[in-house]
Amino acid sequence: MIPLSSILRLGACAALPAAFSFLTAGATNPAQQSAGQTASPSVTDRELPDSVAGAMYEDLDEFVVTAEKPIIKSDGAKLTYDVEEDITSKGTTALDMLRKVPMVSVDGQDNIRINGQENFKIYVNGKEDAFLSANYQKVLKAMPAESISKVEVITDPDAKYDAEGTAGILNLITERSRKDEGYSGSLTANFSRLNAGASAFGGLKKGKVNANLNINYADNRIFSMHSSSDRMQEYLDSDAQHLMHEHADMKQNWHYFGGNAALSWEPDERNLFTLSVDGTLMKAKVPGTNGYAEMLDINGNKVWSYSRILTGDFSNNSISADASYQHDFSPNGHKLILSYQYNFGTGDMNLMNDYLESQGMTFPYRFNHQSSYTYMRSHTAQADYINPFGEGKHTLETGVKGLWRHNNSYGSTSNGNSPDNLITDAAESADAIQFQDIYAAYASYTGQFGAISAKAGLRYEHTHMGANLKGSSGNRFSSNLDDLVPNASLTYSFSPMHNIRAAYSMRISRPTIEQINPYQMQVETNTVRTGNPDLTSEKSHRASLTYTNFGTTVGGNIGVEYSRINNAIVSYLYLRDEILYETAANIGHSQRAALTGFLTWQIIPGMRLNVNGSAEYVDMESESPRFHNSGWTFNYGGSWDYTLPCGIALSAYGGQKTRNISLQGHSNGWYYYGIGASRDFFGKALNVSVRASQFLQANRKFRNYVNTGNLISNSTWSASQWDVGVSLTWSFGSTKTKVKSTDARIDNDDKAETGSSRQGAL
Repeated sequence: MIPLSSILRLGACAALPAAFSFLTAGATNPAQQSAGQTASPSVTDRELPDSVAGAMYEDLDEFVVTAEKPIIKSDGAKLTYDVEEDITSKGTTALDMLRKVPMVSVDGQDNIRINGQENFKIYVNGKEDAFLSANYQKVLKAMPAESISKVEVITDPDAKYDAEGTAGILNLITERSRKDEGYSGSLTANFSRLNAGASAFGGLKKGKVNANLNINYADNRIFSMHSSSDRMQEYLDSDAQHLMHEHADMKQNWHYFGGNAALSWEPDERNLFTLSVDGTLMKAKVPGTNGYAEMLDINGNKVWSYSRILTGDFSNNSISADASYQHDFSPNGHKLILSYQYNFGTGDMNLMNDYLESQGMTFPYRFNHQSSYTYMRSHTAQADYINPFGEGKHTLETGVKGLWRHNNSYGSTSNGNSPDNLITDAAESADAIQFQDIYAAYASYTGQFGAISAKAGLRYEHTHMGANLKGSSGNRFSSNLDDLVPNASLTYSFSPMHNIRAAYSMRISRPTIEQINPYQMQVETNTVRTGNPDLTSEKSHRASLTYTNFGTTVGGNIGVEYSRINNAIVSYLYLRDEILYETAANIGHSQRAALTGFLTWQIIPGMRLNVNGSAEYVDMESESPRFHNSGWTFNYGGSWDYTLPCGIALSAYGGQKTRNISLQGHSNGWYYYGIGASRDFFGKALNVSVRASQFLQANRKFRNYVNTGNLISNSTWSASQWDVGVSLTWSFGSTKTKVKSTDARIDNDDKAETGSSRQGAL
């Protein structure tokens, strides 16, 4: 055994793992401390002779014991990834950081999947962010990872959450655990091959008032994104026009500005008022896309062809304001929360097609201009009531919510032989008012019966949605949906961090307004897209069994799940009169069985390994038209972090996803990887980090295959995605602060989450 006096004199960089093990032999695992477990007696708690104790306390200033807080926690229903504790996330983007989160995968085209599924909702601090959900590829690529403190992956949302999103919820928490009184802040600048940017954060607590401000900026105009696409469509029933080939080379640049501010006032222990404002500005430009298309007959002879140049620009702007009030009737969690949210946004698009050459076909014009402008606004009001009873062993939660979302959109098409002399085509223009009103009520019960905890809830949602198409002879369509959504779970706890959980949940996916719009829109020369006003919400039923165990050095979970949808909304293609139509119907039946799990391992002090993976079998079919497809898909990933004794933090991550299966085909899989290093200077005031990703090949290709029976389509998308970058972060302040927010989103995992944070949700 190493003498205690020798251990006390070891420096931090020279400490041996054996010495660390001796010092922490009586310490509790950080995960257990967060769960409220009592630590075993430490060496200083035992009775020692006065001479020994005196010798110990003489050198006490050299006695330092550190414990690493776990990055990942899970109870089977919700997984939490602590970004603040992942020092290797500094200098990366939020999108790259998500590649390290278990159950989350990001493909080469920046599409996010939760447990392999794309139908999920994105929340920010427990509130749905519709703008972020619609534009997350660019926003999360522009947002620095440091602006997020935690990521929650909620695969089994209970009744208080909105019912939509069959894969669950991805909740991004920007609030941070702070001390009382004082201020803090940070300034970050980053530069990489894919984009450059800067961010600033500041927080202040003074008396009963808390405030913080977060601002982000990103720009890729220094190195614009280049991509190319190819599509081959074989028309099996036509010899005259048998094979069409389309090719495009695109260049795109964009810049983004976003920010949020939060303010809370807690006049006493029973009342809390909060205000917050979020805003984003995003603009993208297409300097020029060169396109080419040709049609061949069955013998390979050219029937017609044309080339074109596409230029244009896009913009999306949004602002959101939240206000909430929370009253605590008693310290045990008996409370009432009233919340209101207002969202406003605009989006516009301008595209100009210049048809340069054509053979075998004649365009009545050379230039085609398409423009659209959308004006979006919504109001949300919610009331939540939480009442624990039976000495805190039982809890009743109930609430009501109203969401009124109204959008105005205008689109026009103009044609002509000169950009300065275009004539608007009234038949191809539309002025629409879209609306979606949702009314919801829920009730949920949680009970603790010794080592067993039970939870059950029911949510009702009524949706009235539709549009008035002024530009189409006053055509108006609407739909009414009524959905009753139950959930239940049963958990047996062997210990606070060791349990097994069985759960059932139902989730829905509403059709979009575009999917129910019967208007026939021509999207390509021979492709028409039309909606189906008879669509209803698809309902997903999911059952799961999850085993979770976090030990002192190794933890994780493993689970099996089965889900089924009997009325899935299926987008499908069909060919009629050599025109390809795309529409949707509730004709799908799908089932999915999966084995999922993740492992986190503290190999040695400062070194951590996280591994996650899933294997799933998917079976899909539809009727009228009749299609069927099935197969296996696999997904795995991992990350490794190591902080050297000299303070340099190293990281590496990577993973792979095999092909995705769709009703009428499949797409190829993808893989990803990255490495990074960072170090703090000047007492952690300055952090310098470097990173690289996807650097082993210049371009990556993604392929998609569709077979409709009379049409075979093969498309390929290729882009340069390798990246190297550096970032600098300067931190300052006297002490850290926290902005509280009302508890409209109640934390379900009291054992795994601690602190006085009160987070809001709508």
